[in-house]
Amino acid sequence: MQQCIKEVERGVVMNSLFSEDYYKYIFENSLDAIMITKPDGKIVKANPAPCKMLGWTEEELGRVGRDGIIDLKDPKFKEALDLRKRDGKERCWD
Repeated sequence: MQQCIKEVERGVVMNSLFSEDYYKYIFENSLDAIMITKPDGKIVKANPAPCKMLGWTEEELGRVGRDGIIDLKDPKFKEALDLRKRDGKERCWD
């Protein structure tokens, strides 16, 4: 019985590691811009795509934040912020 428990525990750990590597690969290799942000607009992490698109480093994106890269007057921006407040997340709009 102990051996079975150890095998299950090892499988759970291996699945967790696989999942982390899998999502890290997607994040780092996506052609789409993916940015992890805080509600106040601070960019915490950005994959290489927005850096390439904008010609800035991840550190520069972090310094300018969301307000430095989007049109604050876009009516969809307020809608996106409202959705984020309500649902805790928001996807970029077209």
